[in-house]
Amino acid sequence: MRTLFGRAAVLLVMLGALVQGLVFLVLVPPWQHYDEPTHFEYAWLVANRPGLPQPGDEDAAMQLAVARSMVEHGFYRGMPLPDLTQRVSLGYSELGHPPAYYILASLPLRLLRDAPLVTQLRAARGVSLVLFMVSVVAAWGVARELTAPGHALRWALPLSLATLPTATDVLTSVNSDVGAVAAVSVFLWGVVRLIQRGLGVRRLLWVAAAAGVAAVMKNTAAITVALLPVAVVIAAWRGRGWPWRWLGLAATLGLAALLAATWSWGDAARWYRPEIGAPQRAPTLAGDALVIEAEPNLRYRYLLNPIRSADLAALRGAPVTIAGWVWADRPVVIARPGLVWGMMGSRDITFVTTPLTVTTTPTIVSWTTTVPTATGVLYYSLFGSVEDGTGNARVFLRMPVLAAGTFPATPPSFDTAAMTTGSWDCKPFRNVLRNANLAQEWPRLRPWVEARARSVVERSPAHLFAAAFDLEHNGPLVFGVVAPHLADSFARRFAWGHVRLNGGVWTALHGMLLVISSLGVGWWITQRHHRAPHT
Repeated sequence: MRTLFGRAAVLLVMLGALVQGLVFLVLVPPWQHYDEPTHFEYAWLVANRPGLPQPGDEDAAMQLAVARSMVEHGFYRGMPLPDLTQRVSLGYSELGHPPAYYILASLPLRLLRDAPLVTQLRAARGVSLVLFMVSVVAAWGVARELTAPGHALRWALPLSLATLPTATDVLTSVNSDVGAVAAVSVFLWGVVRLIQRGLGVRRLLWVAAAAGVAAVMKNTAAITVALLPVAVVIAAWRGRGWPWRWLGLAATLGLAALLAATWSWGDAARWYRPEIGAPQRAPTLAGDALVIEAEPNLRYRYLLNPIRSADLAALRGAPVTIAGWVWADRPVVIARPGLVWGMMGSRDITFVTTPLTVTTTPTIVSWTTTVPTATGVLYYSLFGSVEDGTGNARVFLRMPVLAAGTFPATPPSFDTAAMTTGSWDCKPFRNVLRNANLAQEWPRLRPWVEARARSVVERSPAHLFAAAFDLEHNGPLVFGVVAPHLADSFARRFAWGHVRLNGGVWTALHGMLLVISSLGVGWWITQRHHRAPHT
């Protein structure tokens, strides 16, 4: 009887998930999911162009039609309307993502080329609804592998996913995250099955295929490929009945060997490598100097020292002096050390520099500019561009300075070894750069790892790790701004954050349910003394 009730409950959960998904598919206004216009654009280009679209491809008429539809359906409520008489951008292009999800989403669009765009959008959302159901079924599958027949977790786990509004909101949108979540969910189901039931050809094919599909759904899901051998080893170890402590020892030694093979030292702490562009293979620290490998007219190689928010507030709209001792391994014209800034609310960045002739002798360089009042982010930068096109060079920088005010091209004197304060032209000054004396270093990925990782994630892992290491700068932002916003969005924000459940009761209720469910899972783990039989 308990098993029969459990099966009926699972069927009801699946039906409820389908109804919930249909409700979100229909009720969420067109284009009101996160980045949905550009994700739809990718699928539309797949359906209406021969071959797969490449970064930079676009259809101006289609973009204008989508923008008009966005205006018609109130997308820009409370915001400035786009100028529909000119070329319109739908937002950040998604064309750099793997194509698998967009190929699936394009299937109904091929049959609806002449239908209104909103109809095509809802058809593409229908593909996401199918993938959402795949994720719900996978949640049931994971619970089934871990529990006995009739156990409440077999319907409770998929129910928790099916009834979580923010999950349903995202997983019924046109977004490659939907495909990635579905593929990773199936992968996790296969991994649990593999570990619980042991190695087998069909189970191995299952997890290998799911890992491959996840990798071509979205680059962030490619971690499944790295987890696959780990799952196989754990399954084999469990099947042999070997002591877990030896696996723990082997894992520790293996992790240490992996870290030694993939990581090294020699990068200057607080100086970020660029997120995109040509990577520098060599360390960025050479003794007490910063070093960059400069190439002719290479605009996207630079080293960035981010300015803290508190310091930026005092620099906005004010003149600042950029200085440092600069030289190269040969006489050459380079891009002068300068600034990179971005305006509030914009992803675009501006490079602020001028050409500079340097020799092999360290020479003080100092110049002044004004920081715009609308600056949202600000960096001191050493650029890796040879301006006279004469070939590659190694450019060095020592004692970098960024200070409020106007100062001459004379060497400042510092009061501290950290080079944070001092006297310049008989006036006190404060250097807002961190690690200005270049005495601190942090780990870096070895070049071969960086190159292979960049080909997968299409961003510099070194830049991402630098941000993770830099808790002094990013910690307050992550834990004080981003984390609360994520918690709030997870509990009560929908439709690109435009629809909000007012009142803190929703966040409190979500937190209470999270605590209760966590305690329940912990209790279940402590009470589970043996593996339950499977049906």
